[in-house]
Amino acid sequence: MISAKQRVANGVEFLNRNLRNWRDSIDISKLDLSCPNNCIMGQIGWPKEDTYKGISATMNCDVAELFGFLRSVDADYDELQVEWLKVLS
Repeated sequence: MISAKQRVANGVEFLNRNLRNWRDSIDISKLDLSCPNNCIMGQIGWPKEDTYKGISATMNCDVAELFGFLRSVDADYDELQVEWLKVLS
């Protein structure tokens, strides 16, 4: 079992490595992980193209869950929302 906190930490690490200045694209007043347009990936405009720096734009659900971008059995949207807001505040 991977906690929501660890999933979000994984997501932050992934974004820091692959999308410089990604935080500038996030409006925390609109952040809603259950909404495709207002979730983390929706706000940064993912995917902009089929691949970005060798990363597939069609990230599979298992990977998205591991990075805290998508709910999972271990972490629902409410838990993930709280953790993302802690990181972004």
